[in-house]
Amino acid sequence: FIPGVPGLMPTFGAVIFQKGPIVNKDDLFDIGISGPLTGFIASIIVLFIAFNEATWMSIEEARKLISSGEIGVLPSPLIFEIANRFLGKPGLVPIFPIIGFAAWLGMVVTSLNLLPIWQLDGGRIFRSLAGPKTHGILSYATIGALILTGYIPLALLLLLFMRNPVDFAPLDNVSPLSFWRKLSLVGIVTMIIVTFVVLPGSLLSPQLSG
Repeated sequence: FIPGVPGLMPTFGAVIFQKGPIVNKDDLFDIGISGPLTGFIASIIVLFIAFNEATWMSIEEARKLISSGEIGVLPSPLIFEIANRFLGKPGLVPIFPIIGFAAWLGMVVTSLNLLPIWQLDGGRIFRSLAGPKTHGILSYATIGALILTGYIPLALLLLLFMRNPVDFAPLDNVSPLSFWRKLSLVGIVTMIIVTFVVLPGSLLSPQLSG
């Protein structure tokens, strides 16, 4: 379990420690994808409920409440914008109850768990496709991206864990990943894109205009 930033992000997800042997690359892939996929589906359901229970108001009204401090604003992942296209009301913006934050947090944790870093879920997924050297390079590159997007505590913690990395190669490290699992990587990358959030104040955070 990785603690987050109190008041902003209670958790950054979890680091996996494997007890039993991994048979092959398909097995490694399946272990990695099971958690994030379950979390993503659950977050979609919660997001649907959040839109259903949201209070809808004009942009002008929402800005007044933001200025007065009555409501807060979080950077939304792309999936929120997509959901708003189908579930939103023209000319109005949703003001979510607390369940909206639960959906937001679920999406963010899903995206972080899918990143191709060492012992994270995504690390197992991408290790099933790449060798340890390539996966190591990808892990450090992704940690750099985390720093640029505001996840500095998480990046430093993962760097600490990676001081003595242990490769979780399967027993059968020769047989390639199955075709359909390779194809599903497109969906996994898409999941990362639509759920990832650039934190406010980071080097890559967009400048919001009033």
